[in-house]
Amino acid sequence: MKRFFLKIVIVTFVVLLTTGIAFASFFNFFNILKGFGGKIITAKATEIKALEESGWECNVPGSSITIRPVRSSYPTDYIIPNDVESRTDTIPTKDQAIIGLYYPLKKTTVTCTKPCPPPPGNECTTTVTLDTIRMYGTSEK
Repeated sequence: MKRFFLKIVIVTFVVLLTTGIAFASFFNFFNILKGFGGKIITAKATEIKALEESGWECNVPGSSITIRPVRSSYPTDYIIPNDVESRTDTIPTKDQAIIGLYYPLKKTTVTCTKPCPPPPGNECTTTVTLDTIRMYGTSEK
């Protein structure tokens, strides 16, 4: 009888353990929004700004920003799609504080083009990949 009870306890423990691992994996898989926050350094992503200053034309589907995250000294570039509006009804500008959510698994690719060397009519292209903001709010200044 003791052996039977011990087997039941062990089987129950293993089932609960594997179910817990599966549940945690399921939750992490569908928890796709990540938070961010910091100070806006530029109202245009630094990579895109550098390309445009060197003669490239970039087709940005929305607006892009560069922020200095709260716990980091490394700037991060994001894109804000046209269909995403600020929760605070403010337009992102330099030196504002910003907080929000982005998709780390879904990046937006921005294509930039410029005329290439001869023969005429050739176009060179390059791409910039940015994290996509889905919800955000900014300070008044």
